Amino acid sequence: AALFKAGAREGAHVTIGDVTFDWEPMTGSGVDPTVAGRGQDARLLSTERVSAAERKRASQARRGLIDEFDYGEDEVASRERWEG
Repeated sequence: AALFKAGAREGAHVTIGDVTFDWEPMTGSGVDPTVAGRGQDARLLSTERVSAAERKRASQARRGLIDEFDYGEDEVASRERWEG
């Protein structure tokens, strides 16, 4: 984290004592590892996962139980196939 804060970028030459090496950060390139609060992992804060309700709706649409383009509030899946 100290090298990143000092402006080091991936592949920068770093010398410690008599040893020089190309620095490869443990986090993604250019990602500040301190963006999350204490005790949190920034990688786990994103919520890009599809919700259970969205997965269920997609499954019902694939099986032809509902119209995937009709987002009616009271729509309930039935066993009858949707004929469009």
